[in-house]
Amino acid sequence: PQVQMPGFQLAAVQAFRLLTDVGASILAGLAQHLEAPCDSLMTLVESDVDLVEGISASVLRICSYSWTEDEQDEVAFGDHTDTSFLTVAPVSAVAGLEIQLPDGSWCCPEQGLEENDIVVFVGDFLQVVLDKKIAA
Repeated sequence: PQVQMPGFQLAAVQAFRLLTDVGASILAGLAQHLEAPCDSLMTLVESDVDLVEGISASVLRICSYSWTEDEQDEVAFGDHTDTSFLTVAPVSAVAGLEIQLPDGSWCCPEQGLEENDIVVFVGDFLQVVLDKKIAA
């Protein structure tokens, strides 16, 4: 059965638009850093399709991970890179995300961030486009 959640679609669309705007700003800054035209990376992911009416080139995934006391030390996902172009994600209520640094050590990017902050990751596709200048 379909669960009705009043206001959810509007909130999801608003969140999607905000995160998309953040991603576009990051891509413009990254292009500038690479001494490329500001819109050069964004043109790879732009879509003229209205995200409310149809399909978008971007993906919005709403994920919730929960564990019982017995599972608190379990790993939800093993070591991996995102297959996307760019991941822009709100900070989790419970920090658990880790990233591997170039020296092989691990750090928690969410630690010390505020509730309304975001974390950004380069995905595999962007790493390929940038010829590994930035690692996923």
